[in-house]
Amino acid sequence: MKNLAPILLAPSSSDPPSAEPGGAGVSVATPYLKGPPVSVCAPPERSDAARNRRALLDAAAELIAESGPATLTMEGVARRAGVGKGTVFRRFGSRAGLMLALLDHSEHQLQAAFIAGPPPLGPRADPARTGDESVPVTLQM
Repeated sequence: MKNLAPILLAPSSSDPPSAEPGGAGVSVATPYLKGPPVSVCAPPERSDAARNRRALLDAAAELIAESGPATLTMEGVARRAGVGKGTVFRRFGSRAGLMLALLDHSEHQLQAAFIAGPPPLGPRADPARTGDESVPVTLQM
């Protein structure tokens, strides 16, 4: 079976600049996709857009924790976050888009905890400790 892991390529002159000061864009090519490499640099986000994104994700997580995912509505998320319903739809497109963004956000938080966080997840975690108590549940489906 072919190795389907991404292959990092050197930045090309057509890559957009990195969001990091002085950084170069990084391109990723995959052997199973056709076409030019895809840049993985996220465009910079306006401060108000970042604030709204955090507020919307926090509001969605709170509402799911209170009532479960089946009762989550875009209108409820907008009301809890203090923004208009149109802001939620512009940001996420649909309820499914909001749920995917929330899952992505939760995964990033968990990955950050494993990479650099304090024990029981971070690099100084006790390797002898095992079991479900060492991994927090962030989203149950």
